[in-house]
Amino acid sequence: MYSLEDIFMSRPFRTRNADEYALESIPKLFVNPTDELNRPFDYENIIVKGKMGSGKTM
Repeated sequence: MYSLEDIFMSRPFRTRNADEYALESIPKLFVNPTDELNRPFDYENIIVKGKMGSGKTM
């Protein structure tokens, strides 16, 4: 069982404001947007399941 302190310290959105970020950690937040792009004609069939309005078409 996790303690309340463990849960609190592992929360993903610890930093809420830009002034709370350490300057040396900011470059680690950027990613290369082309890393996971496939060529335009590399298609694969995928079945997407979800409720109406959940953004399946997106």
